[in-house]
Amino acid sequence: MDAEGPRGRAGSPKRPALPKDWLDSRALNEDQSRDIAAAELDVSGG
Repeated sequence: MDAEGPRGRAGSPKRPALPKDWLDSRALNEDQSRDIAAAELDVSGG
């Protein structure tokens, strides 16, 4: 039996969201490095 209706996302694509000042520099500052390290912890939940 064939499925009815459109497949996949309907509507316009979402705009990507980046952290504040993410594209200002290719180097990470101390706060960004700390945030990334915390996000990579297994116990962080994120």
